[in-house]
Amino acid sequence: MPPEFAPETRFIQIDQLSQQDLRVLLDHAPDAIGRFDSQLRHVYVNEATARANNRPASDFIGKTMEDLGHTAETSAIINSHLREVFATGQEARFEILFHSPSGPMWFQSRMVPELDVHGAVQYVLTISRDITQQKLTEQALREAGTRASAAQITANLAHEINNPLAAVVNAVYLLARNDSLDGEARKLVELASLSLDRVTNISRRMLSLYKEQDEP
Repeated sequence: MPPEFAPETRFIQIDQLSQQDLRVLLDHAPDAIGRFDSQLRHVYVNEATARANNRPASDFIGKTMEDLGHTAETSAIINSHLREVFATGQEARFEILFHSPSGPMWFQSRMVPELDVHGAVQYVLTISRDITQQKLTEQALREAGTRASAAQITANLAHEINNPLAAVVNAVYLLARNDSLDGEARKLVELASLSLDRVTNISRRMLSLYKEQDEP
């Protein structure tokens, strides 16, 4: 029979295997995952975090957000939530705009306290999901809605202008054919006619803009 392992040895081997499997699992996770100590320093980051920052994971260890060169605004938001979790022992959730080396990225972040044997918060685990595409889609929908609303307002305004405009145009047209007008009056009527033509063209362009916005 093969010799039995001592209980301590067996525990250490299982524990080491567990830690290794856990690290592999975290490094293949799509979400950015990190762990902070009470001094707000990184004690672990996974590969997704390293990729988002375009730097090796080893660069993070023992460093704060400021040490890594993040903006004052980003550092303040992260640190504020970390301090809150360390102080209260309560989970925190928030969204943050992160200025990565490849451009602005939106993250939905969750901070979870890790307690020691005495129940005190020893570390804070952060899990951040990239929601940049979702934010861009929401922004595009808002902008499309704004354009549609503006186009509808433009169309309504053009129709409101056209109704009284048609009556004025007809009146000026009839007045221009009145043989009793003297030379000065006829010049004024011609000037009014030119101005009405300009207003009519503006109204037509407004309606044209609405039709362009309304097309799929």
